[in-house]
Amino acid sequence: MSPMEGANMPEAASNPPPMPPMEGAAPPAQTDPLEFMPAKAREALMQPSEEIGAVLMARLANMSEAELSALDSAITPEIQRILMGLLPELAEIINQVGGEEVVMTEEEVGALGTMG
Repeated sequence: MSPMEGANMPEAASNPPPMPPMEGAAPPAQTDPLEFMPAKAREALMQPSEEIGAVLMARLANMSEAELSALDSAITPEIQRILMGLLPELAEIINQVGGEEVVMTEEEVGALGTMG
């Protein structure tokens, strides 16, 4: 920096205050975002949504046979259970397309097996 540039800069800007010690500093504890939500509201939140189901169905319909096959082989029964917990609409889609109740067994090869 040239002496001319420093002449226009206030004293505080040219000499920032020292950083406080960071020893023992920890990020704030994460809290459950649903912690203060009433139980009924939590239950309602986990109910399937017709709108989300329609979007998922449209996206599946736009996938190629190769993409559906790859998706089917990648989703194990354990992953299927997790995804259906996250997106309960998937169970309804699998029931709709497969025409039967979703029965998750360890012998299942893929989550979308009933779709084909």
